[in-house]
Amino acid sequence: MSTKNHISEASFYEYRIPNTRIESFDDFTKVTAEKDGLTGNACKRDTIQFMVRNQTWTIKKLFIDPDGHNQINTFDCCNEARSGKPVKESDWICLQANADIERVVADADAEAITYLLQLALAQKVTWSELGFRGAGGFALKQARSVRIANHPNPIPTFYNSDGGQIKKYLEASYPVFQQDPKWWKMTLDWYAFGCENNVVEVSGLIFSMLLERATIWIDKATVIPPQISASLRTSLSDKDKRNDLAGKIKAFFQEKVAPEWDDDRNQMLMNSLRSWNDGMSYKKKVKRAFESYSLDVPKNSVLDDRNALAHNGKVSNTPDLQQYDQEVRRCVSELLLKLLDYSGPYYAPGSQHDKII
Repeated sequence: MSTKNHISEASFYEYRIPNTRIESFDDFTKVTAEKDGLTGNACKRDTIQFMVRNQTWTIKKLFIDPDGHNQINTFDCCNEARSGKPVKESDWICLQANADIERVVADADAEAITYLLQLALAQKVTWSELGFRGAGGFALKQARSVRIANHPNPIPTFYNSDGGQIKKYLEASYPVFQQDPKWWKMTLDWYAFGCENNVVEVSGLIFSMLLERATIWIDKATVIPPQISASLRTSLSDKDKRNDLAGKIKAFFQEKVAPEWDDDRNQMLMNSLRSWNDGMSYKKKVKRAFESYSLDVPKNSVLDDRNALAHNGKVSNTPDLQQYDQEVRRCVSELLLKLLDYSGPYYAPGSQHDKII
């Protein structure tokens, strides 16, 4: 065993994540407490276990040391019995994995899991402390300065209230994430930033951008037929035919529309013609993507308001910006969950209950 990548006396890697809460966990930890010669047992729901690459990972709730030193400990390692003081919940969770795997592999998997948790918890999620837990307790090995959430998001994508949703999501999404980790990291960072932003004009724009980003990713391996005509594509690709077409368009606009129509405007129009012919419109791309995954297509009002918000900071087809923001976030959440192979309940922003996708 290489001492560079392993700590031989450690049982678990423990990645500690600040300002992050999970509303409900799946499993209980049993604690045996001894006080005044009496022994008692208590249980605390504080654990989610899931599999990644045939390796068991555990998410655990963290608590504040009962001695009040702000040392974060897991519930089963607290000194509650001897101190007689109550254990307080913290705004930290941790990821644990068996320390018999290579450190570099554990680090990479922990990073992937925290990125995926950003969609599940609708906030920035990243570890700031790494330690090793063994028979002697927890030993801090690395602390790093990273951007963290200001506070836990009270409106996550998964409340996990029925248990199992986060486990199911992580197990389904990890293989998809690994197919294109660079794309997913940027996408999930933008998603977290949109969820944390309190200015609806900004968050609405972020989710609108993510909606188009996801549809482009879906279509990356799809051959899009000419949207106007195949002959136009040929004309725009051949230099002589393009110049001939540009001359005819310029002459038409100078004669019929505006004598001052110049070469710059004409070139912009020619470039737009290529774009219109080679790619689908925003509305068509989004509708096609949602239909391909059997999802409810976003309302026309939401799709129509994207340009208005981008150019004027206002919406004209949706009653208000708050409703627009909730609707476009719901659309993005559903599409990303589907892309990550998740199906089941999740919390739809603005609704009173979980939605099934």
